[in-house]
Amino acid sequence: MGYDPLIRKLRIPGKQQRLGGVGVHISISKLVLLYKSTLNLSMKKGMGSGGMGGVGAVGELELADAPFFTKASDRVFIAGFGSDLLESRIRIARSLWMAGYYADLLYEEEEREMALLDQPLTVETVLGWCKERGIGWLVIPRHRSVGGARKDKEEGGRMVKVRAVGRKGTEEEVREVELVDWLGDHGEAFFPQEYHHYHHGGTHRGEHAGGGDHAPAGPNVGGGGGGGGVDALIGSAPGLTPVHYDSNGSTGIGGGEMGGGGSGGGGWSISGPGNVGSSGSQQVRVTVVGDMARFTQQTTRGKAKHRQRQFLTDKALAALGRVIGSLSGVRAHVLAVDLPWSTLRNLAYRGLGSLESIRKSDPGLTGPQRELLGDLEKAVVKFSSTGPAIWLYSLREDKCCLYDDV
Repeated sequence: MGYDPLIRKLRIPGKQQRLGGVGVHISISKLVLLYKSTLNLSMKKGMGSGGMGGVGAVGELELADAPFFTKASDRVFIAGFGSDLLESRIRIARSLWMAGYYADLLYEEEEREMALLDQPLTVETVLGWCKERGIGWLVIPRHRSVGGARKDKEEGGRMVKVRAVGRKGTEEEVREVELVDWLGDHGEAFFPQEYHHYHHGGTHRGEHAGGGDHAPAGPNVGGGGGGGGVDALIGSAPGLTPVHYDSNGSTGIGGGEMGGGGSGGGGWSISGPGNVGSSGSQQVRVTVVGDMARFTQQTTRGKAKHRQRQFLTDKALAALGRVIGSLSGVRAHVLAVDLPWSTLRNLAYRGLGSLESIRKSDPGLTGPQRELLGDLEKAVVKFSSTGPAIWLYSLREDKCCLYDDV
């Protein structure tokens, strides 16, 4: 709404006096860009020899540590021309959010703003708009799907066009259900300079735990020095997806049978299945209960699946941090599940003995959610004997509570 219509609403009925007004408009995005420009965002090779959880010398910041400082290859814009395909754009944005991408749409106010600036709403205009904002990918849903109108409502038939911003001749047509996988597989090819900095910096999201000089993290070889990176280890238990995080203030932790040492530390460092790490480390473990496809509404693989799992894990850790403050010195096990907050709260306070009554008395639970309650029960029983406190985290409402079955 403009200022003039707003002032007219404040006018006293029946009187014609002139009203003065002062409007203040604060552009948060521009403030963020100004702040970003004052920082030295250079990423030096070999940060594993020291530093604190992705922060090296004074003024250096690991881009993956904050939403404002993301790589261009992690930022996606879903364009649409006109009011049609809005449902498709929202659906695509949701799947990208759940995979850990920062996705956005063009809203009606911004479309009008472009029109007022005499900028035609074309693909080239939107590409320039994305380039100014550091967005790496442009996604455009297609009006017609593969196979014609009969398959318009079939998930496998929907198609999108994908373009790498600032790179000519990069337009590709991709099935909507394969978009997350496609972006994960092609990010390095279209943004090689970004991947060079992040892989050799030792804290790339979802690629290397620890750091050092391009040290891989795997079941047999631990990450090098550096610590402070974030990674995930995939478990094989059916229905459960364990992800291990260690909070360690001084020593980098290497995973696997040959878990490396290192002198990095700080932040969240991964612990491997073989060597948990140095003595004195405090562990917060996050387990996503249930099938990942339930949260993303599509089947993913490889790097994209890893990104989704890591994104959900980061949300659970952030929610726990909001409740208890600092995670330093905490030993806890967080069970993240796609169930309503009220259901988890009842279970936390009443214990497993009330599970059957919760199933029967909660009419809002769907069939898959009732199955998830069974998976959650198995997870609580499994991890109750391990020692650390158990927290229940609602993925859909971003809240957690302490499970206290006494």
